[in-house]
Amino acid sequence: RGVTYCERWNSFKLFLEDMQATYSDGLQLDRIDNKKGYSKENCRWVTAKENCNNKSNNLIIEYGNSKKTLSQ
Repeated sequence: RGVTYCERWNSFKLFLEDMQATYSDGLQLDRIDNKKGYSKENCRWVTAKENCNNKSNNLIIEYGNSKKTLSQ
C-alpha cells in the first residue's frame, strides 16, 4: 500500500520524544488519516478495538449524519 513514516522516526529516540508522553500500556499506534503516513501529527495511541474500527477495509454504514463500521 506504500505506507510511509516521517524521516524523523528513523531514530527510535526521536519517535519516543514525539509519542511517549501520550502512551499508556495496552495501547496501539494508529494513524488518524489512513491516506497519510505515520508522523506525530497523524498518529495517536488507541485501544485494539478503536484500531480495528479505523481499518481501510471496514464496511461503513451511514444513517442520517452518522457513520459507523458494521461491527459498531
